Amino acid sequence: MTQHMESFKFTALTELSKQFESWGFTDIRTPHMQDRYPTTETVGQHQPDMTFIKNHVLFLVEVATLDTLKQEGIMDKWLGFSEQAKETKGCFWILVAEGQSMEMIRRTNEWRIEASIHEF
Repeated sequence: MTQHMESFKFTALTELSKQFESWGFTDIRTPHMQDRYPTTETVGQHQPDMTFIKNHVLFLVEVATLDTLKQEGIMDKWLGFSEQAKETKGCFWILVAEGQSMEMIRRTNEWRIEASIHEF
């Protein structure tokens, strides 16, 4: 992972967690801020970037850029998160950099991954 991606991921997750706390979300977990939150549980063989619960609904969150689409195994990882969200009546979100949502939507649709894409 590049330094830029690590910085983007940390910034996005920090801002997201602050917003979620202010909205009353509970059980926020992430492996990227272990000094503040417990780590996420694995889904299949993969660990989401963040999870949280609101009104007993599980949200799985991944932070990505278009470069993430080139990573080996990313499709299988996201398919697993999408399936877990469907099975638990939860939600799978992918946070992307500004201006990248259309390509991310196109690719996830192509891969048949059910996810809500949000620009950060």
